[in-house]
Amino acid sequence: WTPSRLNQKRNSSCHIIIKTQNALNKEKNIKNLIFEKYNIEISKIEKTQLGTAECYFIYAKNHKYFLKIYKKKYDKIQILNEIKICQLLSNNQISVSKYISDKTGNFINDSPYGNFTLQEYISGTTYDKFQVPDKVLLQSANILGRINNILENVNFLKEDFPIDWIKGANANTDIAKLENTIHMA
Repeated sequence: WTPSRLNQKRNSSCHIIIKTQNALNKEKNIKNLIFEKYNIEISKIEKTQLGTAECYFIYAKNHKYFLKIYKKKYDKIQILNEIKICQLLSNNQISVSKYISDKTGNFINDSPYGNFTLQEYISGTTYDKFQVPDKVLLQSANILGRINNILENVNFLKEDFPIDWIKGANANTDIAKLENTIHMA
């Protein structure tokens, strides 16, 4: 029995981990890939349900990493853009995960499961929906504002929202809405 990774703030929730032979083989293959590419000997690998990619916590000699295997729909250019964004944010004092290059200097590697990256693990707290303390919520909003300003002129970002939606934004109105939401919670 292990504490549920999906709900880290509650200690009463437990689940049983059952690994199929395919999962065990995949973990062995991942361990071999990481050793081959990064010369890191893995002592433990743990799949997590975080994120939209296939993600793993990687444990090696008192060090923890985060392995991300991307869905096939993401090509290396999109993944490289994610890495560039993290490097840009880090250069502007935003705490982000550091991508690790392999023995040949590559940040992105191929595997039978898809392209993957290895990152330094950043420890922290995961909150359930609507359970974030007000102080943390306001700090997060401040950081998001800083990120928005840093990325404002980045020309390789994909535009997900119609420009009319963004033009309709008003900082004072949006801040008031956020404060009302906080007070309602």
